Amino acid sequence: MMTKPWQRRVAGALLAAVALAAGAAQGADVVISEIMALNNGPLRDRDQDTSDWIELYNAASNTVDLGGWRLSVNATNPKTWTFPSVALPSDGFLVVFASGKGTNGMFYGTELHTSFKLKAEGNTLALLRPDGVAACAFAPYPPQFADLSYGEEPATTDLTFVAEDATATYSLPRDGLLGTAWTAWDFDDTGWTNGPLGLGYETAGKSAFEDLIQTRLPVGTTGVYTRLVFPCDGADSVDILRLSLRFDDGFVAYLNGQKIATSNAPPFRSSTRWLRASAATAWPPPGRSST
Repeated sequence: MMTKPWQRRVAGALLAAVALAAGAAQGADVVISEIMALNNGPLRDRDQDTSDWIELYNAASNTVDLGGWRLSVNATNPKTWTFPSVALPSDGFLVVFASGKGTNGMFYGTELHTSFKLKAEGNTLALLRPDGVAACAFAPYPPQFADLSYGEEPATTDLTFVAEDATATYSLPRDGLLGTAWTAWDFDDTGWTNGPLGLGYETAGKSAFEDLIQTRLPVGTTGVYTRLVFPCDGADSVDILRLSLRFDDGFVAYLNGQKIATSNAPPFRSSTRWLRASAATAWPPPGRSST
């Protein structure tokens, strides 16, 4: 069955659980957010060298002066570089080149460069406060690959925007005259039918889909347009929207009129002639998912 979503005020997800992940690292201080130990570009230092680099993130609510803070590698034979006075604002990032060109407590031109380099085969790396206490440490970081950065996965907050039993607005199209106009978030779906997820029918008796069907469609239905509306406050902080669903035989998913996912979908002109035997759409997916 074809299930094309939806609408919203920041907009839809197709019969799915949609997770919002807030990607900023959580904590009370400055942390190492990311490193690159085999840099081939495009980030280059002032000498146009592809130096290794270390990125810091300030998770505190206030600006932090990094003067006297240190970066240290190799726990058994430590090499340490000390920051000059540099302000890192709250929620701010700072790149330090691990080039081996730096001097303790000094800038390299206008850049920050450590007195050591990073080992691609893996090593310990720590960020130390002025009192010597570790604010953050990779102990150790694993072997690295060229042009792939590494960092600890930040703490996230997951929110479900569309629950498995959400009420959908749907329509059974007789033709393709609507085109994709119905996928716009401000499309007027007055007169469409409401029903809980999932939508479909079953002709083969008990099946994996039978218990998922909460809104039964007429036997022989070849496609259904499905719209789901959800609010999303603070959309600028969204890092990931995850769409998960079970379906048979295919689907096309839109978010505010933009196609975001599809599987086994025919050309639009044939979309109202699409189905073999049974159909359902539901969440969660032990089988297929789309992100």
